[in-house]
Amino acid sequence: MAYTMLKFWKKIGKHFDIHPLTLEDILNTNQRPKLDEYPNYLYIVLRMFF
Repeated sequence: MAYTMLKFWKKIGKHFDIHPLTLEDILNTNQRPKLDEYPNYLYIVLRMFF
């Protein structure tokens, strides 16, 4: 299961030209809030409170 998800995200990253570090952050859900600026997009990590 984990291997197929990794392949899926790699395909998504390649299709949308997502930086490898962004893909790594997407897969690592224990991120602190942050903002990363890339040439074609912004990557924002926020925490949601319920």
